[in-house]
Amino acid sequence: MVFKMIKSKVDKSAISYWYPRIKENIPTPKTTMVPVSTRDFNDYDDIYNLLDRIHTAIELNGITYPLFLKTDMYSCKWEWSDTCFVKSERDLLSNIAHLFTRCEEEGYAEITSLVIKEFLYLETAFLAFNDMPVAKERRYFIENKQVLCHHPYWNEFDIEFYHDNEPMWWEELLIENNIETDEEVSSLTRLAEWFGELIEDNGYYSVDFAMDIQGKWYLIDVANGYQSYHDESCKIFIDKQC
Repeated sequence: MVFKMIKSKVDKSAISYWYPRIKENIPTPKTTMVPVSTRDFNDYDDIYNLLDRIHTAIELNGITYPLFLKTDMYSCKWEWSDTCFVKSERDLLSNIAHLFTRCEEEGYAEITSLVIKEFLYLETAFLAFNDMPVAKERRYFIENKQVLCHHPYWNEFDIEFYHDNEPMWWEELLIENNIETDEEVSSLTRLAEWFGELIEDNGYYSVDFAMDIQGKWYLIDVANGYQSYHDESCKIFIDKQC
């Protein structure tokens, strides 16, 4: 396997930048980062050395299988079981290879680390894509440390079913899943704005949250707001395009 690794200036939406600044103050999955370079893929000895480093990092951080895998910037979660969701140790290498291949195809060539996260069991409405849980997830857009708007992460136009596994009444399940209560909005607004304070940056970000099966919200991802999917009917989206 040969993959392109390019060093570049710090990207503030990379998990390697923001995660260390918030992990002690905002609920997040246990996370560890393993540096990678082209040398890790020269031959089988290098590949297995990389796997050993990953396993060591997993053990040191108390992460167990199944786990969630991504690069600094990309998880390709729409191919779930083949990329970011690593069910067991024997699946790790094939998932890494598949994820890196998708990174190249999608233009995410600047890979400096693999990110391994604790797998969260989320409040899930149904499965879609490649058995990916469609869960209670929300996206908050912030700028100058203030929430501009917020939206359910999933809508009916995103959903795609593989393997003929479309559940009955999934549209109704999604509508129920996407109900944002006042209590939820108040709580996530505080967390999103606290994120802005912790990273000490006034930039435009999308901040993603997910609820686990115990009803606890976790911050699971962050990105540059201009590079994140945004409901095109939202006034904030329209204003940002002007």
